[in-house]
Amino acid sequence: MDNNPDDSLRTLVYLQVHAAPLAVQTYFYAICTGLTAYILYQKWGPGADRRSMPPSAFMVFVTLATFLVFTLLCIIDTYSLWYLAYQSLSDSATDEVTQTSGKLVYIENFVSFPATALMFTLGDVVALWRAYVIVGRPRLLLVLSGCVILGEIASWILTIVLWARLLLGGPYEPHLLADSKTVLVLNIVPFIVTAFVELIATSLIAYKTWMHWKDVREFVGITTIRRSTATLVVVVESGLVYLIFLITYILLFYFPRPNQGVVSLAFLVVFQYSLQSLIFIYPTLVIVLVAARIAVLEHSIHSVDLRSGLRFALPPGGTGSQDHDAPRAQSHRWGPREEDRQQEMSQGSDIILGRDVGFAGLATATNDAEDIESKSGAGTRRVELRASLSLVDVSVQRDSRLAGEPSPMSLP
Repeated sequence: MDNNPDDSLRTLVYLQVHAAPLAVQTYFYAICTGLTAYILYQKWGPGADRRSMPPSAFMVFVTLATFLVFTLLCIIDTYSLWYLAYQSLSDSATDEVTQTSGKLVYIENFVSFPATALMFTLGDVVALWRAYVIVGRPRLLLVLSGCVILGEIASWILTIVLWARLLLGGPYEPHLLADSKTVLVLNIVPFIVTAFVELIATSLIAYKTWMHWKDVREFVGITTIRRSTATLVVVVESGLVYLIFLITYILLFYFPRPNQGVVSLAFLVVFQYSLQSLIFIYPTLVIVLVAARIAVLEHSIHSVDLRSGLRFALPPGGTGSQDHDAPRAQSHRWGPREEDRQQEMSQGSDIILGRDVGFAGLATATNDAEDIESKSGAGTRRVELRASLSLVDVSVQRDSRLAGEPSPMSLP
């Protein structure tokens, strides 16, 4: 290694700027590993067959894909740092250090850039999926979301192809690529598309939340989740945090900035890597919130839709029409336990919906039994039709104090 103090200082600064972000990335990678392990445990762990709503195949696929790509990025960054440190601190000539930098440029752009593109695409897929579920699963939104994702993938593929043509044209040093306007355009276009997709998803969720804001607040009040935690979950689930992180990352990465000192540069790089890592683990974090059944927006909005759909099947007087069952309703007296169950059922606090379960039919009244009773002497028969509720894809959870008692949704 050259004994020039300036070269030694430059090398140490370069290593510092690359080593600190790697430490931050390792921390977020550990978090991603824990979240992935939780999803896999919910899917295939002990007692998975007894869970009413285990993670779906889509959720497991996105979680594993995010974890594998994040692992690949960590391996690339670790190898790049080791390779740079080995070559810079060894007795090598200056041109070899330059060649090493050129090789790292190829590695980062041929492997790391496509992996990063895949991570951003997975984040947009999860954002559109949550918007689709919360809005109410309209088929038109599903088709439009598919078209948007295909367009985003096409933009990333085009960018990668143009990158390959640019890099294969000859060896380029890092500062030449950084100052190239062509490279700037190639990098920023797909990120703008990603931000636009996320803006669409967040706007849809925000509109639905605004329409049901009163119901969301009531749902938070009757759940066991703390209000501060519920607020944080709403912000994360809506995609607002992801959108803010994405816009900040784009501005920091592409916005021109003046020359900075070593400390400022290191802090900026660490902050960029932190934002990037948060963006990477966002899909897994949202899936964990859904799998843990603390997705506040989905539960609160769908509970309102469920209660409104049940009104025709559960009139105040009982199971049938008011005229037919009025005497029966008046003769029935609710006990303390039954009154509690009725109140909880009317509030919807015991109805917890699954993660990605739609309302194929909220409630349908069907004739499931025909009780024919003969009256002696009169020769007449009375037919009593009992209406039963068929709740499609709805999971009813009872409070622990009601364990072992009939479901609050059962009819008297």
